[in-house]
Amino acid sequence: MFYQLSWKTLPGLRGLACSGFRAIETAAPDHERGVAAEFGSEGQRDAFLAELEAHFAAPRFSNNAEPGTRVPRNTQAPETIDITQGHCRVKLADKQSWNAYQAGESFSIPENSHFEIEVTDFLDYVCHFG
Repeated sequence: MFYQLSWKTLPGLRGLACSGFRAIETAAPDHERGVAAEFGSEGQRDAFLAELEAHFAAPRFSNNAEPGTRVPRNTQAPETIDITQGHCRVKLADKQSWNAYQAGESFSIPENSHFEIEVTDFLDYVCHFG
C-alpha cells in the first residue's frame, strides 16, 4: 500500500521541528507535492509514523523577543536553549556575570534552577526540555 506523508512544521523554526506526522493511503503517489512511501501493512506504517514523531517532535517550543527585553525563567526540568537568530546575554542562577550568545550557539540550564535572558538584538530561540 502506498501512503502520502504529511506533517506540521512548527512556526518560526524554519523546518527544524516537525510534528503531527500522517500517512494517507493513495493509489497514485505524488512525489512532486510531497513524500510518499510504501508499507506492507498498517502496523508497519504506524510504527514508522511513531518513529518519526519520537525523533522529530521532542518537547520544545520556539519563542522570540525584541531588543531590550529581559526574560526571567525558572526551570523544573533540565533545559537547553538553541539561539536560532539574533544575540542575547544570559545570567545563570549561580553566576554573577552575563555570558553572550548568538545564532548557532546553545546553553543549558539544570533542573530546579533559574536564569535570565537579556535580548540585545531581535532574538529567536528554541527550548528543549528533559
